Amino acid sequence: MEKRFDAIAALAEIGSIMDQPVKTYSSGMFMRLAFAVAVNVDPDILLVDEALAVGDLLFQHRCMHRMNHLRQSGKTIVLVTHDLDAVIKFCDEALLLDGGRLIEHGKPDMVVQKYRALIFERERLSGNYDADFEIQSGAKLVRSVDQMPVARSIPNIDHRFGNGEAAIIGVELLTPDGKPTSEVFGGQKIIIRVSASLKHDINRPILGYTLRDRLGVEISACNTSYAGNPLPAARKDQIITSEFHVTLPHLAAGSYSISPAVAKGSILQHDMCDWIDNALVFTVRAKNLIYGMMQMPVEVCSYISQAQGDG
Repeated sequence: MEKRFDAIAALAEIGSIMDQPVKTYSSGMFMRLAFAVAVNVDPDILLVDEALAVGDLLFQHRCMHRMNHLRQSGKTIVLVTHDLDAVIKFCDEALLLDGGRLIEHGKPDMVVQKYRALIFERERLSGNYDADFEIQSGAKLVRSVDQMPVARSIPNIDHRFGNGEAAIIGVELLTPDGKPTSEVFGGQKIIIRVSASLKHDINRPILGYTLRDRLGVEISACNTSYAGNPLPAARKDQIITSEFHVTLPHLAAGSYSISPAVAKGSILQHDMCDWIDNALVFTVRAKNLIYGMMQMPVEVCSYISQAQGDG
């Protein structure tokens, strides 16, 4: 352990406090030190229970880097967390527990979908969606439904949930001139069209979508209220349609999915009527090699300076 002290101290990064009795530590300091010790004793099995929720961002990045190293070396890691992206990106399989009972067991993306459905159902039953928060700036006029094309196709349904007061009836990926497409380039302008049929009158309907990569990691999401274009009240048997005009970031080449949704309420608190996971899958091509998830716009300025002390 003495040989590993420096590595433990470097990861915990709590300075001279390490020389103080543990009972004087804050909970965050205690968790940092405990994690640093656990990952530096070369464990065969590592149990991490929400440890990544403490500490600053740099510490969290260091923790994930160290856990990836252990994982790649064949160690078993049990991660207990509510961080859905960490589950999708890090885990090989996942379990969903509720009150000590096993609810779901399987691939991380499917278990995460089950978790989201569980949370939405609890919010629906609570009836607590009366917050009145909308972004009004930049709102555009809503056209009547007979002036707008309606999406009528749902290519895929991995998982679906909601209270049934409205139902997604179609989602489409279009080029700027309105032609259906299944292959795009990063940086390209696209249109995501989402349509839903109302089974009940809804005073404040919301249409939206979530964009994910092939691992289920959420890249972006948008809905009519958040975009500053709230929909008006709609009646039973009416169809509501929204077109989201998007400029894709320069994403890494691969497959991506669109999950459409219709809800009622407001941005902060809403009741999910219908959500379809991975309803539409499409391919992104990249004209250049992209490192990581996406390429951000960059301007580079470089300089050559004379070293100090040189003649």
